[in-house]
Amino acid sequence: MTMTTQQQNQLEALVDNVGLFSVLDALSNICGLKAEHIQLNWQDAGLAKEWEHAESTLNKAASKILDLSLLA
Repeated sequence: MTMTTQQQNQLEALVDNVGLFSVLDALSNICGLKAEHIQLNWQDAGLAKEWEHAESTLNKAASKILDLSLLA
């Protein structure tokens, strides 16, 4: 599933308003919450692990963006 042009515009506006680091950080947090929810409510360890991996990857990306921001 891909984003519509309208959704992409909304995402761009969000990045413009709060910054790329904040968007990536929020997405990382959302992934972590989804992992917890899946593990607690569905006991699907494999799917929870995938969300945890996404959380970790987005957290690393956010940290790299923050490092770049500090250099600017």
